[in-house]
Amino acid sequence: MFNLLVIRMERTKKISLIALICIILSMSIATVATAAEDNADEAFEMAIFGGTICLIGSIVWLIIFILIAIWVYKDAEKRGKSGVLWLIIVILLGLIGLIIWLIVRPKTVAPK
Repeated sequence: MFNLLVIRMERTKKISLIALICIILSMSIATVATAAEDNADEAFEMAIFGGTICLIGSIVWLIIFILIAIWVYKDAEKRGKSGVLWLIIVILLGLIGLIIWLIVRPKTVAPK
């Protein structure tokens, strides 16, 4: 069980890193686009490209956030805790809510 969690967390870290790189790349492109005032068409194209990269990165980040919230819900239910309560906590607090869950969650799975 722990190995599966580590594998999923590693996958999440990789996806988060890709999303962060996309956001940084889009910010760099937007900066170059605003600096290129001599050629307005090129600056506009660069701004559109940077905005598209930023949008894609935001969508990926949102999908990761939703998957983490679903995992917390399922994990809480499996361990005999209120899944809805922990889902709300993670949605409202984000990463802090996930960290709180990982600290306070029971070590063992509740018997069925």
